[in-house]
Amino acid sequence: MTKVENRMKELAGTARAALEELHAPAAAEALDRFMAVNDEIVTLSRRNSNVRSLALSLGRKRMVTAECEDDLRALEKPSRSTNSPLPDNVTMIHRSRSDSRPTAR
Repeated sequence: MTKVENRMKELAGTARAALEELHAPAAAEALDRFMAVNDEIVTLSRRNSNVRSLALSLGRKRMVTAECEDDLRALEKPSRSTNSPLPDNVTMIHRSRSDSRPTAR
């Protein structure tokens, strides 16, 4: 549970106690309805965040996989045609600083 959610629950408890002290059952019912809607909003927000995270993760995974497959095909092509080891310019695979895509040096 996040800090914000904990704080909202604390404040709801404070409000509920104040309403009980004032003997305001109609206001307490309104607070209950408000808190039910608020809880639903928080639940939906979390679901939406999870869906977005999953979509971003899967989308990025597909792109990186495709890039890696392209790089592997490019590396295999010369060795297949000459039946020799990899070319001299392909000595090391490294990760670029700005991108997690492997590149040949």
